[in-house]
Amino acid sequence: MNEKTKERFRELVDSTELTKTECARQIGISYTTFNKIYSYGKLTRIRIAFLVANYFNISLDYLAGHTDDKEIKSHRH
Repeated sequence: MNEKTKERFRELVDSTELTKTECARQIGISYTTFNKIYSYGKLTRIRIAFLVANYFNISLDYLAGHTDDKEIKSHRH
């Protein structure tokens, strides 16, 4: 992903009262993976991006920096 992903992820994590280790555990990812996102904005697997977005109840577009709208939009017709 990118610098925006790192910024957004840090904001989300810092808004919780959890330690980084606790947050990683709650999201369901290893601390190593968590740290790669927190330090570098690296979301190399879509599954990890989905876990993060699902945990924080945000859209993938927001996490990736494509929009400033956190809301998940339904595209079903």
